[in-house]
Amino acid sequence: MRALRATIFLAILAATAGVLPASAQTTAGEAPHWRQLDARQQQLLAPFHDRWDRLPPLRRKQLLQREAQWQKLPPQRQQRIEARIERWQRMSPEQRMRVRRNLQRLRAMSPQQRQRLMKAYARFRHMSPSERKAVRQRWLEMHPRQGQRPLNMRRARTPGGGRRPS
Repeated sequence: MRALRATIFLAILAATAGVLPASAQTTAGEAPHWRQLDARQQQLLAPFHDRWDRLPPLRRKQLLQREAQWQKLPPQRQQRIEARIERWQRMSPEQRMRVRRNLQRLRAMSPQQRQRLMKAYARFRHMSPSERKAVRQRWLEMHPRQGQRPLNMRRARTPGGGRRPS
């Protein structure tokens, strides 16, 4: 089961991988065939067994690089990643779509916006459960447009402490 989760992780990484640097480009002769992989590699890459030798050489090399990265991760990090994969697998298609949209929004933010968001999230995480519940309740009671305004669109405070007119 652990090998399956690790392979799913490798597949996700491979699917989202960018172009490799020129030093990592390969020719057909440099990408090993399935029988050339060691037992550890074959175990982790088992879901690719049936099609491994038909994969393009560059794709095989990418998967092997991801496998090597996986093996170098500390066990605690591997466990956290496996837990995330399990959580992802339990999500409904709608939940997965929401996660993808949120990630797109995060990537579209400026570094300053992301930093403010991360600080706000850190503050939220350090609240007591009752404080978090109150914040969630206030958010749910907001007019839909209030809760959806981007961080840079919120009204700034004036030096005197009041709000600037809109």
